[in-house]
Amino acid sequence: MQVPQSIWRGKIAAYLFLAGTGAGAYLAATLQTLMGYGGTARVGIAIAAPLVIISTFFLIADLGQPMRFIKAFVSPQHSWISRGTWILTGFIILGLLHIAFGIWPWPQASQNLFALQLVASVFAMATAIYTGILIGVLVGRPFWNNAMLPFLFLVSAISTGIGATFLASAIWFGTGMAGVAANAELHNALVNMGRVDILLIALEALLLYFYLSVVYGRSKESVNLLLAGSLSGLFWGAFVVVGLIVPLILDWAAVYPSGGNLGLSLSLDALSGISLLIGGYFLRLLILSAGLRSPIIVRVPVIVRPGN
Repeated sequence: MQVPQSIWRGKIAAYLFLAGTGAGAYLAATLQTLMGYGGTARVGIAIAAPLVIISTFFLIADLGQPMRFIKAFVSPQHSWISRGTWILTGFIILGLLHIAFGIWPWPQASQNLFALQLVASVFAMATAIYTGILIGVLVGRPFWNNAMLPFLFLVSAISTGIGATFLASAIWFGTGMAGVAANAELHNALVNMGRVDILLIALEALLLYFYLSVVYGRSKESVNLLLAGSLSGLFWGAFVVVGLIVPLILDWAAVYPSGGNLGLSLSLDALSGISLLIGGYFLRLLILSAGLRSPIIVRVPVIVRPGN
């Protein structure tokens, strides 16, 4: 009976999850800005960089020593860990600058704020994709070594980023902290992001299906761990049901039957956000746990002596 790998587990899963969610929240905010919902987009912008900053603490905790994290900046030309560290650092700096310019709208800076957002969005997308590349380059674990993994993590990151935005919006607007009553812009923004998330959930499920189908031929044990083995309970329960089916239903309910009721939409979206975040974390934890090491075959020449 195969057992899940235990080298990269909870801390790395939290690192990948929070970094992806922060990047996804920023990408969701950029999409809202392009849709004309600049006011509500500020929620995603406000939580994006802080989430990525928090993710680095889990990476440092896994490394054991802060100095080892500092060494990660060395040799970006040879190491994906180093490249990712620079990508995350760039996004954090740009994200914090965006927050600062939003709080203090200096005339000179605000004129170029959208340009800053576009550049930061490139770093956000790179951050989301990098979380899949980081483990995908490890050839000794065939379940991870697949070109579809970065795209699966990208779609999941945007979806969980929307989930984080839903939850933060419910807290921010629902409690009156923003000083904003029920308004059409907020409701329209929630409805449209709910529609986007429905598509993302469907795409994530489709990508995962193809991902498992592709890797099954060379990592059958890993796939069986998820579908019918010791990880199947978490896979079907925490990820498929809680992380995909439940938010899909809640998003649909918030988009269509809510009838323009902003309070109901905020409540449904908050529940959807919690489900999306739970599913996003367990997706990464399960993929890490199922990454079994392939046997290393060492071919040694055999010398046959005369007479033997």
